[in-house]
Amino acid sequence: MTRRQGLAVAIATAIVAVSRWPALSRTFWDWDEAQFILALRHFDVAAHHPHPPGFPLFIGAAKLLQIAGLDSFHALQAVSLAAAVLIVPAMTAFALAAGAEFATALTAGIVLAFFPNVWFYGGTALSDVPSMTAVVIAIALLLRSERLAMYGGAIAAGIAIGIRPQNLVIVAVPFLLAIARHRMRAIGPVLLTASIVVASYGAAIAATGGWAVFAEALRRHREYLSRVDAWTSPNRPPLTHLVDDFFIRPYRAQLINAVTSVLAAVALLRHRRAALMALAAFGPFCLIAWLMLDRFSVSRFAVGYAPLFAMLAAEGLAAMGRRGRYAFAAIYVGLMIVWTWPALQIVHSTVSPPFAAAMWLREHTTGAVCAEPGLTAFAEVLAPEKTLRTGVWSAADGDVLLREGRGVITFSRLHGHLWNLARRRYFEVSISPAVSPFIFGDGWYGMESDRKEVWRWMRSRSRITITAPCRSLSIDFYAPDRTASITMFADGRRLDRLPASSEFPRTYAVQSPRELVIETDRVVQNAGDPRELGLRLNGIECGAGQ
Repeated sequence: MTRRQGLAVAIATAIVAVSRWPALSRTFWDWDEAQFILALRHFDVAAHHPHPPGFPLFIGAAKLLQIAGLDSFHALQAVSLAAAVLIVPAMTAFALAAGAEFATALTAGIVLAFFPNVWFYGGTALSDVPSMTAVVIAIALLLRSERLAMYGGAIAAGIAIGIRPQNLVIVAVPFLLAIARHRMRAIGPVLLTASIVVASYGAAIAATGGWAVFAEALRRHREYLSRVDAWTSPNRPPLTHLVDDFFIRPYRAQLINAVTSVLAAVALLRHRRAALMALAAFGPFCLIAWLMLDRFSVSRFAVGYAPLFAMLAAEGLAAMGRRGRYAFAAIYVGLMIVWTWPALQIVHSTVSPPFAAAMWLREHTTGAVCAEPGLTAFAEVLAPEKTLRTGVWSAADGDVLLREGRGVITFSRLHGHLWNLARRRYFEVSISPAVSPFIFGDGWYGMESDRKEVWRWMRSRSRITITAPCRSLSIDFYAPDRTASITMFADGRRLDRLPASSEFPRTYAVQSPRELVIETDRVVQNAGDPRELGLRLNGIECGAGQ
């Protein structure tokens, strides 16, 4: 770049840095943010602190800031903020290295910085923007011809993969091009990247308790994704129905979505080198996201491939000529600022509903907290001294229920454009008295518990009366004899028969059953314990179903 061009990048970076302040959320709001905070207290991938495979370098960077004096939330948020500030120089360098002219490259950086989802998530305690910025820096360096730049790209690639492993897919093509250019001299950078990745995830494995525990956590998480999020899920719409969600309107800002799509189409028709390079790098991850990731969180996951659409948008603007593209780019970015600003003001100035509810629990309750599964992490972070139980199946007098939706005491957040930008969860969180819908009859022993977990043992046959309307039952068992066979009956009709070694918890579609009978053909007796132990019930929940 010339000195004048460098000054333009510096000014744009300073403007973007100032604009990141109103995007800083006042409190954490997302489930994953709570899990990241718990990871800073005690890293354990098996406990989903954080989710597999652990985001080790994101947690590691935040840990350094925590040691320097920031609390857990602000340490994580500071990492995200730093990455958000670097978006313009990183994206400009990537576009230049990919072959774009300077005006197009700088436009791509500014557009990327003000994409509504990139702007919003850059103020959270999530890893999406740090991951994106790191991988853009890696590609920018790998595409340059200098050998020293390749070493820098190798380090950046290792960091990006150490934050999120899917970045390996994004840097694959740039790395292959660098290897083709440098041949044998590329061995060192490749080994450097591999060393960073191995060290990062090796530390995550060690902190989790060893490879066996870590691998089992990965297997369970992979099975969950296949059953719930991925294209293999029976409840996921056909892939053709999700094309617009993942590629056209990841957030519901119709005019912005339409303009971006038109500009991207123009860029693809022009098929300039920079656009094709961005497509080669980020295209495979776009397809993986479409096939594998949660369709309700597309706005967030689309941050990972937002650089592709920023590059395409900038190339589309370039087709309008020198004067036209500057005017239209200003209107385009201005439209994004006007649309996104009200949503940022909500998260910047107000406390999130789960945060407010957990703080209320901390100050006003004396009994146990029965939390819905999606809210347990919030209570763990903000009210660690409380006895915490998952769901209401084990509720006793004086216990309270923390759940999404309205209740006796409800904490809510304005919708506005935020409803179309963030995942539509945790906008309403409430506290009510906890009342169990289950009456444990014949065959059950008494409730047992520690501070967080509750369980009941049954004999070989047990009976549960269900007192609330119920369209789905989620049941979690443990059998001391893994050769046992479990049979369940709902209102006299067999609900399931399965081996004790099956995956739990399991969920069944039901039609408001009144009685559940559970049988096992094996029992054990422990030394010093006169009871016959057939199955241990770890949890049972009644839901609205699909």
